[in-house]
Amino acid sequence: LTKISSTMTKLYIGNLSFNTGDEELRDFFTQFGSIEDAVVIMDRDDPGRSRGFGFVTYATAEEAATAVAGADGQDLQGRALRVNVAEEKSRGDMGGGRGGPGGGPAAADQTLECRDCSAEFIFSGRDQRYYASQGFSNPIRCTECKIKVKEAKSKPRERKERPAGAVGAADGPDEMIECRDCKEEFPFTAGQQKFHASKGFSNPTRCAECKAKKGKRGSGGGAPADAVAALSLAAE
Repeated sequence: LTKISSTMTKLYIGNLSFNTGDEELRDFFTQFGSIEDAVVIMDRDDPGRSRGFGFVTYATAEEAATAVAGADGQDLQGRALRVNVAEEKSRGDMGGGRGGPGGGPAAADQTLECRDCSAEFIFSGRDQRYYASQGFSNPIRCTECKIKVKEAKSKPRERKERPAGAVGAADGPDEMIECRDCKEEFPFTAGQQKFHASKGFSNPTRCAECKAKKGKRGSGGGAPADAVAALSLAAE
């Protein structure tokens, strides 16, 4: 059996399935001895989601040693467990390194699957301690995919240029309308439709040529007919 100090009765259990809860953890490790506590660590930001590791505390160090020898590498709900003594860092070991100050279990490396490319990557024991000290969830992407996501977010969006003279994006197909004067059909484009709607205008009843002719003949108050025709042509 692994030699364990008489004070070391708490074990770190890594590589847990996200479906494993406190009860399943306790039931599995009861076979190795009398358990005082068994807990799966949950995500701080998402309390219903496991972080993939937990702790089991035995009544004696001998039972803890038996569990390390018997459970490490064993299958629990489709995952090969990583079982180690949960050693706290001494004060002299605090600080420095990437993770900064903080303790944590002396965990073995885990193999995780990247959510994006499905490739397996190593989640080292050192990284596990750092993530635990910061309250982070286990990583879901490999380093390469993290870089790709970061680059995609930092890349400025390409702005689509609007064609010269366009009033707005077309929301529908063009319509064909019959001119009430010359009886010829003329197109009422999607751009014109949007422009008329934005100004509160009714649909046109004359083609541009007949509007121009009427504008030359018309007089008196109100907006000149040729001005209305110009607005309609501007929408094309």
